[in-house]
Amino acid sequence: MGTSSDSTGTAEMTLQRAPNAWYPGVHLVTYQVTWFAAIMGGAAGLSWPGLLAAGLGLALHLALAAERGRLLARLLAATVIGVSVDGTLAASGLVRFTGASGLIPPWWMVVLWPSFAALFDDLCRWVVRDLRLALVLGALGGPVAYGAGASFGAVHFPAGDVAGLAAVGAAWAIATGLLVLVWRWRRVAP
Repeated sequence: MGTSSDSTGTAEMTLQRAPNAWYPGVHLVTYQVTWFAAIMGGAAGLSWPGLLAAGLGLALHLALAAERGRLLARLLAATVIGVSVDGTLAASGLVRFTGASGLIPPWWMVVLWPSFAALFDDLCRWVVRDLRLALVLGALGGPVAYGAGASFGAVHFPAGDVAGLAAVGAAWAIATGLLVLVWRWRRVAP
């Protein structure tokens, strides 16, 4: 069963709430495993570790979803947003991803977007309630994540860390805002 909407217009969540009270903790672990597998694999020029971890984590998330069609539409939208953001960052010359060919981000990076967005169903559902908060968290959290990825060698900032991380912060503020709007979206396209 999904949760109902509240006075802020927050969309119903797509994940069942009961009897899976154990799931948010498992979701946090699967997301962290996915992030590390993708980043460490990406730094080594390998996409399969991130693809495998994300595939397993998202499969579990979908298996527990009350409305798989809605969730799939949201995850697809999150992937499109992520590829657009990372492609724009690459085109700017301020961010470069290990293993990327041209402006299209590598698969290990692509799978992080739906994995991250799925957190809005449980662990980060409180972010969906406040668009301004989402913008701020994206502006701060994006650079932290990409900076951590850079420390492992998965991401590089050709024009310098400050310029690259500033661009990531601006892009992630917009992207997180868009993800929140997607998660508020009630209808699934036929």
